[in-house]
Amino acid sequence: MDLSNSMKKTISSPLLTFFQKFIFAPLWIGGFGFGVLGLLKTGREEGWGFLIAWIVGSIFIYFYSIRLKKVQIDGQNIYISNYIKSISVPISAISRIDENIFLSGHPIFIKLKDKTPFGKTIVFNPKGGYYFRSHPVADELRSRINNTP
Repeated sequence: MDLSNSMKKTISSPLLTFFQKFIFAPLWIGGFGFGVLGLLKTGREEGWGFLIAWIVGSIFIYFYSIRLKKVQIDGQNIYISNYIKSISVPISAISRIDENIFLSGHPIFIKLKDKTPFGKTIVFNPKGGYYFRSHPVADELRSRINNTP
């Protein structure tokens, strides 16, 4: 995938990002949370185990779903949006690219040299599914930051 031209290209998955951020995360956190509250109200011992599972699951969902961003790129910048606010960051401001090849959506983590309004780490799900190997978008981004002065 060539990301080097001057036109903006969306490199995050629009459907998966929207679904995970705005549908899956609130439904799972809210639905599981209400279920846990119901169990705790009954006084059943299992409620405490489900409470722990809900807390751990909610933290995981925060880091891998709620923080997801829409990401675009052109020849010089990456454009990051949380659907309310958008920022532009020069490619030279990227320090490294990480990815999780084991999770659904194959999240890619853009590590920035300086803090932005979205923090120093930008998380997005790239287009297309690749499991257990590096995603072409991650490889292309790594190549771009290695060739940026």
